[in-house]
Amino acid sequence: MIAVGSGAAMPSIPGLAEARPWTSRDATTTETIPARVIVLGGGVVGVEMAEACRPISPPR
Repeated sequence: MIAVGSGAAMPSIPGLAEARPWTSRDATTTETIPARVIVLGGGVVGVEMAEACRPISPPR
């Protein structure tokens, strides 16, 4: 997922485009959470999506 603030930006990281990354709009409108997620960016949406996609641990 790419979440860099108010507008989506694609960093020039080799292979990133081929991985079909989500923008913040893609992440906030999805109906399913993938098995693996990497959040690239620490803006408000990136932090919220990292929290939303984290595994839920059972109570201890």
